[in-house]
Amino acid sequence: MAGSSGYGVPVKTRLNVSGPQNLPQALSGDIIYCLVLSGDIALTIGKGRPAERQSMTLVIQQPVYGGCETTWPSDVRWVEGRIPFIDSRPGSIIVVTMTRFDESGLIFGRLGF
Repeated sequence: MAGSSGYGVPVKTRLNVSGPQNLPQALSGDIIYCLVLSGDIALTIGKGRPAERQSMTLVIQQPVYGGCETTWPSDVRWVEGRIPFIDSRPGSIIVVTMTRFDESGLIFGRLGF
């Protein structure tokens, strides 16, 4: 896998997440964040590396009471042309993939892998 050191993709887990969340890109290659919510979140995504495609997979889980909202960075361009529906039912899990092709501000986002 491009950008991999042979050890796989790093996975960062954050429990009881609410408020502003800065998600740095991996030092090289791809990264996965698992976010277990406890309240609404507002995401920012770190800058990419020059001339390198980087992908970030977000696994976002609602708490047992549900109802948490996600605010996305304004520099995300959604493949579907609009922000996807995010299920806020209790315990629901969604997967979002963000891809950046260089250090520019443009990020392509899509629901799923």
